[in-house]
Amino acid sequence: MKLSAAQARRVAVAAQGFHEAKPAGHVTRAQLKRLVARLQVLQLDSVSVAVRAHYAPVFSRLGPYDRDILDRAAWSHSTRSPRVLVEYWAHEAALMAVDDWPLMRWRMREYRHGRWGTEIVK
Repeated sequence: MKLSAAQARRVAVAAQGFHEAKPAGHVTRAQLKRLVARLQVLQLDSVSVAVRAHYAPVFSRLGPYDRDILDRAAWSHSTRSPRVLVEYWAHEAALMAVDDWPLMRWRMREYRHGRWGTEIVK
């Protein structure tokens, strides 16, 4: 299969979720959850020029939104509205879906047995 440069760009843009129209009205927790399911992770970064790094991908794909929705989705302690995201070292500090967190258990076991230190020291 051959793709032109323009076709390859469209595929890349679509794969990142930029091809979809931004939702009308207020962004909901359900829309945020679907976005994270598509992207897999929102990278956390302590450097913020305009906003913290994990807020930007949501804005670029869903448009203006209340950042409290993301904060509550990640760090809520409410049983009424439990968090749907968890902070974890996926391959960078990131927020990922709570439902996907068990998929990282193999890595947690390896780190517990010392592999993490050997990766850093290489």
